[in-house]
Amino acid sequence: MSHTISDVGEPSLDERVSAVVKLFTVEETTRVVQSPRATLAPSDPKERGSEALEILKRLRHEPGRLIDVGPLGVGGQSAIRVARQVSLDREVVVKRLPPEKRMPKQIKALLAEAWLTGALEHPNIVPVHDVELDEDGTPVLVMKKIEGKTWGDLIRGESGLEGYEHDGDPLTFHLRVFMQVCNAVHFAHSRGIVHRDLKPDNVMVGQFGEVVVVDWGIATVPKTPKSVAGTPAYLAPEMLAREGDMLSFATDVYLLGAILYEILTGSPPHLGEDMEAIVASVLESPPEMPEDAPAEIAQLATSCMQQDPAGRPQSAEAVRKAVERFFEHEGSRVLAREAARLEEELGVELAKAIGDKRRVYSLFTECRFGFRQSLVTWPDNDDAKQSIRRITEAMIRWELARGDGPAAAMLIGDLPDARESMKVAVDESVAKSAAEARRLRRLARTHDRATGNRQRRLFGVTLGVLFSLSPLVGEALGRKSPRELLEGSVLVPIMTLILFAASWKKITRSAITRGIMVTIAFAMGVQGVVAASLLIDGTPQVETAGLAVLPFYWSFVLGLVSILFERGVFAGCVMYAVSGVAALKWPHLRFTFIATANLVLGVLAYVLWPTARDEGKAR
Repeated sequence: MSHTISDVGEPSLDERVSAVVKLFTVEETTRVVQSPRATLAPSDPKERGSEALEILKRLRHEPGRLIDVGPLGVGGQSAIRVARQVSLDREVVVKRLPPEKRMPKQIKALLAEAWLTGALEHPNIVPVHDVELDEDGTPVLVMKKIEGKTWGDLIRGESGLEGYEHDGDPLTFHLRVFMQVCNAVHFAHSRGIVHRDLKPDNVMVGQFGEVVVVDWGIATVPKTPKSVAGTPAYLAPEMLAREGDMLSFATDVYLLGAILYEILTGSPPHLGEDMEAIVASVLESPPEMPEDAPAEIAQLATSCMQQDPAGRPQSAEAVRKAVERFFEHEGSRVLAREAARLEEELGVELAKAIGDKRRVYSLFTECRFGFRQSLVTWPDNDDAKQSIRRITEAMIRWELARGDGPAAAMLIGDLPDARESMKVAVDESVAKSAAEARRLRRLARTHDRATGNRQRRLFGVTLGVLFSLSPLVGEALGRKSPRELLEGSVLVPIMTLILFAASWKKITRSAITRGIMVTIAFAMGVQGVVAASLLIDGTPQVETAGLAVLPFYWSFVLGLVSILFERGVFAGCVMYAVSGVAALKWPHLRFTFIATANLVLGVLAYVLWPTARDEGKAR
């Protein structure tokens, strides 16, 4: 079917554009359309709309300029069809009012849209080629035909992204479309125009990268609204026409935030069973964002949808730049995502009852490095900052559970704002670790064979000399009286025990020294008791036999010492046994043999415990 458009004049293109710009005005009142996805269209254009209609009636066009091809769709208030423009042999979009809506106020609204859109010449705003009157005098908008789909269909999945250039990530595709929408809105704002009906259904996306904002039918200048106008599912709070409300460029910023919300969720922010539910949703702005949404985009959407216009980004250009920064931060997010994968592996290792410390710290180091690198390219990456804090706290808890306070203290050094409870726990663990370390050092020194060498040498040499002299003195005394000899045998252990008692504090610093000296002290005590019992009994034969047994007794004592504490003492054990046998075979030389064995004991002590490894140097 063809339509002939005739008029009374044939103005040039420049004259038509000039007339559109000169006579354009914006409606003051609106009416409500109940569907939340349908635009609330203006209902009472200003008088300049009537003047524009009169100008069009004076324009004359040749018949057959437009040949109808078929329907394209139905807009909020207009029937949209495809036509062939004969003069340029191209397909265009013809927008006209359906018959039931061809009333003066709708006609004037359509003309207002045409003139406003025609004045906004921008790559992302649909071009208006012409405004004409059809054969029954109804205005017709002739616009560029966009080969593509509505953005709303693409977001909702009603149309796939096949045929569109994208990297497989729908979010990236939609955000790049969004940035071009921001360009169009920013340009309109620079011309003093508020779109106030921004939504994905009013954006056409071509298959060659074209993004065009359409349907400027209720666009306005910043003003106080007299009634609700716009699409209920996207309304900003100030669009509810309450007392004190003011439409401004910030209103479009809110609508951009609502589009971001739909990109993230697949649905507009304000849906409800009735108008009351929708209005309640609007008044509760901003809506809650999905947890799995990219934090940067979710925060931007929330910022755009603040109830107070002053709390929103200052312009559509600021919103676009925020999305641009999101793409600039992609490298940082990639590093953070890889680090997050390592964080999961780290969590598995930390949860094990017996963790592999080398594996744990390897994962922790790689993970922390990844998050820190992501902050190099994007210092404000809050997710990476929180992740570093999270893994560090997890490592601190792990080290505390293992009782490694110093390691936990090194880790908490990276958290200057660590929680007070964690600081206290680390301090307590450090103190406990320090006390345990001191105990272990004392224990190590106590059981170190080098500790106490000086004391052992001193006592060994002293006792060797003392024991060497005592038999010789005893022999001289024994020629006079066996009893006097036994009295000397009682006196020597007593003097030795007094010497041990006076030096007990130094002796106890070494477990080996303590064991040797306690054993010798015990043996001395037994010798003293035996000697005392012989004195009480008073039998000379027993006294003499007791003296002959002494070398074997000390051979047994030194044998125990060599087995329990110091193997080198075994030589003294052998020497005493030999001296005992020799004393039995040659009784008249028994004191000489015993004195020789005692002297060997002193020499042995001097050789076994050199001062180069004394207690002071061991420490």
